[in-house]
Amino acid sequence: MVFSKFFPIVYVHNLTNNTIEKIHFKFEGMRSDISIKKIKVKSIKSEAIITKGAKEETELVMYYYDENNNKHEHIIFDRLVWGYRKDIKIDIIGINEDNSYKLKIETDVIDS
Repeated sequence: MVFSKFFPIVYVHNLTNNTIEKIHFKFEGMRSDISIKKIKVKSIKSEAIITKGAKEETELVMYYYDENNNKHEHIIFDRLVWGYRKDIKIDIIGINEDNSYKLKIETDVIDS
């Protein structure tokens, strides 16, 4: 039996020494944001990004709130569109002075 993958998977790897709480993903045309509730130290979590609402090229944005309730946003991928299937890997490699995350992003990781 052969399985086909129809949507990209976003892998988030927490390389910090802190547990990451509540990060979210969104794009224009998305019905509701996708959330990852907790990523423990040195752990990886993943979520499928259902691109059905992305009728035109749009940006995939990751956002989160720091302990002071300041919102931080990062453009993860700027060419998301319906039918895009390649995976995206995000390494959270540190925390900046303003409490935003230092990221290493790899796009077009896997084409299944």
